[in-house]
Amino acid sequence: MGGSLLQLLTVFTSGVFAQVIIPRGPGESLTVRCEYGAEYWWSSKTWCRETDQGRCDRILTTAVTGSTSVTHTSGRTKIWDQKTIRVISVTVQDLREEDSGRYWCGVYFSDENKVLRLKTPELQVSRGLHAQVIPRGPGESLRVQCEYPDTYRNNGKTWCRERGDVCDLIVRAPDRTSSGRTTIWDNKTLQLISVTFENLQVLDSGEYWCAANVGNNFKITNRFQLQVSEVLRNTATTAPNVSTEHTQGQDARGNPETTNTSSLSDLKIILIAVALGILLLLTIIALVFVIRIRGRRKQRIMGGSNKRMSPEPVASTNARSSEVDPAAGPGELDSQEVKYATLTLHGSRDQRDATYSNVGFHRRPAASNDTPESVEYASINLQPR
Repeated sequence: MGGSLLQLLTVFTSGVFAQVIIPRGPGESLTVRCEYGAEYWWSSKTWCRETDQGRCDRILTTAVTGSTSVTHTSGRTKIWDQKTIRVISVTVQDLREEDSGRYWCGVYFSDENKVLRLKTPELQVSRGLHAQVIPRGPGESLRVQCEYPDTYRNNGKTWCRERGDVCDLIVRAPDRTSSGRTTIWDNKTLQLISVTFENLQVLDSGEYWCAANVGNNFKITNRFQLQVSEVLRNTATTAPNVSTEHTQGQDARGNPETTNTSSLSDLKIILIAVALGILLLLTIIALVFVIRIRGRRKQRIMGGSNKRMSPEPVASTNARSSEVDPAAGPGELDSQEVKYATLTLHGSRDQRDATYSNVGFHRRPAASNDTPESVEYASINLQPR
């Protein structure tokens, strides 16, 4: 049900027909709500795209039915006629830049091929129109800055809250204006809108616009998606031109002071990079130190294993003298006559390199003219093991 060009039916539901401009980023969605009178309960409803002045290309159209709820879907677009509350809801998913343009939401008269326009929202899809997400906790404050081009210098400025396809005015500024918890300041010299929103509550969550007033339309400069929750208390935001300050002062020019979180983020990145560089340097120094210590230990081990010219162990024995029969042969020496013997090894040789030896006792033959003496002789024979 689409593709037909429709002639505009010059009948309006109210006196002044206001143009609505809806900004979106690629990938986001659009929802438009259109109310109609009880006399159109049985009529078809349509969503179409304007091709030129007074002509529209239908995208979706509901059928004439007695059902209280009618839904039609085609591609990324869905239309829902809720007859019990007399509201048409249109949703477009996954928006693309080529979706930008003006659309009609209205009542369709098939016999005349005409449309009673209820709303004509203008959709603007651009990468620069993505909403900046701002987390806050209850009781905290929000301060944002919105730049605008020179062509809007002398126009009024607005801070409003989006509700579907409309934006409810909160505060408007020719210069500086306060309304309740919200203050807006238009610095024409810097071409900057500054908005402060204090004592935030959970019910304040939603989408907000910075805009310039051009005729009956809003020219959106920035979109902000405010999320207020207890779990988000003291949560910093990385969105550009968003301040985390909770009190408002003025600089030397009399402008509201702000803290740009993008500068703070850059400082954090620099500090992290410096810390990582210092950590890397300390790691390198530690590795060099460990390598040098291991090298010295290896040299000591190699030096010890190559040391073969150390003094040979010196063996000494001490034996208490005992009387021995001069006539006894070498093999007749009673080992029980030895009271004690001590063998001491001197030198730096490692115990693992000890040389084992056998000690044999021999009797010296007695001379015929000598007086026998009880002397024991010992000889040490070093034999490798």
